[in-house]
Amino acid sequence: MRSLNAVAAHEVFVASGTYLQLKGGAETGLVESWTQHDPGGDTRLTRIDQDARATEGWTRLVEVLQSPEGDVERVKIQTNHAKPSAPFRMMKTDYSFLDGYVQIGRTINGETDYHEVELPPNTTVRLIDFNIFWGLALKQAEQADAADRPVFVPFNRHDMEPGQVSIGTLPQIIDKSSDGVTLAGREYEATRYVTLGKRTIWLDNRGVPLRINQSTGQVSFVLHDYAHR
Repeated sequence: MRSLNAVAAHEVFVASGTYLQLKGGAETGLVESWTQHDPGGDTRLTRIDQDARATEGWTRLVEVLQSPEGDVERVKIQTNHAKPSAPFRMMKTDYSFLDGYVQIGRTINGETDYHEVELPPNTTVRLIDFNIFWGLALKQAEQADAADRPVFVPFNRHDMEPGQVSIGTLPQIIDKSSDGVTLAGREYEATRYVTLGKRTIWLDNRGVPLRINQSTGQVSFVLHDYAHR
């Protein structure tokens, strides 16, 4: 697994795994590996390596720092394109979430610009472009104010603003039930969520997605090599 920064000696292991994308039951070649560590004070640092070189010609490395309460404090995203026709070779975006606003620095092909976006009170951050963060999004979606809550959504496109605030854009849960999932011959107890649009997500008791089925049922992400302390 590649990362923006190596794991430091003082970081304590929390969990790790790899999501494989399946289409019609066969692996597509898109792989999303992740690790979580505690760098100190019960904070959590998640590293993600999205590798779509075999399918779409791009890769994305991510770091997300969360407070002990689970609030997102910083996000770093680096996207690289290998295809000659790609709109950029490298884009780096750094989000620092502060009191009432987010500072954003974005560098595309070596040119950097800076943005500040005001954040209304109680704004949450939606990171469901990364499978591991579906657990956080569903937890937030279950809160009573989810329909009216401000949500900051980072964008990974070069031709758009680096992110914006919207209202009520957390996943809408239409069904929730207890279920089981078998991974590598092992049975896991899970909570099964169905969202508006018929996406189905199975979370374990730590809030980690074990399997995610897209709305059509043809494409899914399945967790492999799952380990936790």
